[in-house]
Amino acid sequence: MASIIFTSQEDSWDLAQNEIMKTLPDSQFRKWLTRGVGIASSPLSFDDAALLIKERNVIFTRHIFPLEYECSSSAWSNAIGSIAARLEEARAKTQVQTYSIQLRILDPSLYSYSKHDLTQWMSEDLQKRVFAPELENPDFVISAVLSDFNLYMGLSSPAQNLSSWAGGMRRYERRPDQISRAEFKLLEALETFGLDLSSLPGNKALDLGAAPGGWTKVLSSKGFSVTAVDPAALSPAVLELGNIVHAPMAAQRFLATTKGEFDLLANDMRMDASDSAKITASFSERLSVGGAMIMTLKLPQRKPKDAMDKALAILRRSFSGIRAKQLFHNRSEVTVFGVKSASQK
Repeated sequence: MASIIFTSQEDSWDLAQNEIMKTLPDSQFRKWLTRGVGIASSPLSFDDAALLIKERNVIFTRHIFPLEYECSSSAWSNAIGSIAARLEEARAKTQVQTYSIQLRILDPSLYSYSKHDLTQWMSEDLQKRVFAPELENPDFVISAVLSDFNLYMGLSSPAQNLSSWAGGMRRYERRPDQISRAEFKLLEALETFGLDLSSLPGNKALDLGAAPGGWTKVLSSKGFSVTAVDPAALSPAVLELGNIVHAPMAAQRFLATTKGEFDLLANDMRMDASDSAKITASFSERLSVGGAMIMTLKLPQRKPKDAMDKALAILRRSFSGIRAKQLFHNRSEVTVFGVKSASQK
């Protein structure tokens, strides 16, 4: 029997809850700590539950960890002592030696200490009992959520958590040359889907709805020659990159009036999910054999899953290996990846 903390976007809390209940047989929902951070129970072990959740490629569930220790915030050291004993046992058995601490405080204004303070106290306590933490590529992650003076903690491997970032909250450093927030969305998608762009047949990309040029800039930095399609203007900084061609027109007109084959199709257009999916599917004929597409589906407030399912059904007619995920940098949308179907010449 396992208790599991799961997270999602705040606006997708009900979709994530339904997803977990459907994925884990005979599971029960326990409560929400806040919108987007919930607790569920399953008769499966956490190992089996985590494997099943990962195999099902859940869309709205962003991060999970086992709820193994639940105590008042003042008793955190007792829970850390139990975790230290488990780490020592694991080290003796398998020679694993590294861990990291991922802590989220859901209501920080209630406490006289910060997230940094509590993480530091936990780390210092663990170093006295076991060994020093490792922030990059740890063998284990100590996950913790502090809410209403209660601490919820568990120990697992990074792979079991769906995301190696606390709560699935993948953050990137803002740079002076950043064009738009959309850059983070594409970077996170490439990372989440494990996409190796160098494996594509070539380096020609088509970016639909490109303005002001965030995705175009990222693709250019990955070595692509990019045709950026949008009636609106691109940022001058993007046009200066040298491997960019701006086609100032709507995607439908571009398809009807131009020729040429591409290896990657990108689409971040702001339009109805099904309409956007139809446009993306119509461009599949312009993809090279082995070419891929990556796009966002903008979801409505009412019946978002129905809209998503309809759009995904359209995409599956032209693309295989479809994967969808609501990323940390998505808002009311999901990001989708697929490759040109073998049946498409």
